[in-house]
Amino acid sequence: MSLKHSTDKPSVARPAVPAWGRLAEDGEATRAVCFCIGERAVSYPADAIERWEFSPGNPDALVITAGQETVTVLGRKLVTLRDALNSGRLLEVTVTAKPTAGDSAAENETTVSEIRFGVVQ
Repeated sequence: MSLKHSTDKPSVARPAVPAWGRLAEDGEATRAVCFCIGERAVSYPADAIERWEFSPGNPDALVITAGQETVTVLGRKLVTLRDALNSGRLLEVTVTAKPTAGDSAAENETTVSEIRFGVVQ
């Protein structure tokens, strides 16, 4: 007995998960944002995140304030993370591998080179 492939519905490919982290599905609310460095993961309730400031540069910087703590994310093309915070869809941020020199495709992607945690002064 052979299996028949249904052609009634087009197959829907799920978008690839970006190396820098994860976003909530459209229409899904974020309850917590997790910052991952290797095996370490630090999460904040989404409603505890009070403000964020994006500063473009080399590297870009995204400084997030949650209560008395700050999370500083450094990397390239971090406007993607800022937009995800603005829309309430940011779930996870992960430090990514550094792109290979001369890899033009990787140079145009969002990358997270460092995540730092601190206390508001």
